[in-house]
Amino acid sequence: MIQDIIDAYHELLTDQIAVEAQAAMADDLRRRKCYFGERPICTVLRPHFFRPDQWRYMKHETEVVLKAFAKLHKACLSDTSLREALDLEPWEEQLYTIDTGFEAPWTTARLDSFYNLGTGELRYIEYNAETPAGMGYEDQLAEAFLEIEPIKQFHKQYDIRNFHMRRSLLSTLLEAYRQFGGIEKPQIGIIDWADVPTLNEHDLIRQYCEAEGYRTLMADPRALEYHDSHLWAGDFRIDLLYKRAFQLN
Repeated sequence: MIQDIIDAYHELLTDQIAVEAQAAMADDLRRRKCYFGERPICTVLRPHFFRPDQWRYMKHETEVVLKAFAKLHKACLSDTSLREALDLEPWEEQLYTIDTGFEAPWTTARLDSFYNLGTGELRYIEYNAETPAGMGYEDQLAEAFLEIEPIKQFHKQYDIRNFHMRRSLLSTLLEAYRQFGGIEKPQIGIIDWADVPTLNEHDLIRQYCEAEGYRTLMADPRALEYHDSHLWAGDFRIDLLYKRAFQLN
């Protein structure tokens, strides 16, 4: 039972170990830029634990929902009567006539959900179809947890696996770039307002892309210009744009 696993972890958290681990975690999160504005993104000492079968279930159900969204999107592309139910603005209606070449109408998205460990119920509450925050934070937070003493002790009894979200994000963006017709190695622009509280995460993604060999720049949308058949932030040419804010001068 998953509760037995959680209980086993809690037994490792003596008062002294918990105090030391909390201090170490706080310092490590600050170093890793795992803050939402000035608030640490995690203030607890236990990650969520899921058995492999629970993870496979959540993955499968999410894929079912996304396939339904993709089917509806495809139908709306060819049926104007279906689009009428969406109450689109004229400029949004024009976007439907553009053939992007993408296999899926999104490259990054998030289904916000709750999973009840007791009943095994998975319920979705919101679909974020733009570029939600979280992936860069998740990588760093997983690594931070693996460094604290309770997790190290727990790992002696149980196999722990984490995910590599930024790796998946970059490969997905590059695949969309390829489907769009991109051939040369792209330069990446991470675009969002300069005062949003998620800038720390943007920088974590920038660092990863740079480490993988892709020149990447963070920029405010007000600094963008389009000329010579390219999008620019100053003298930096942007071939692949990531994030949600966009404004041309």
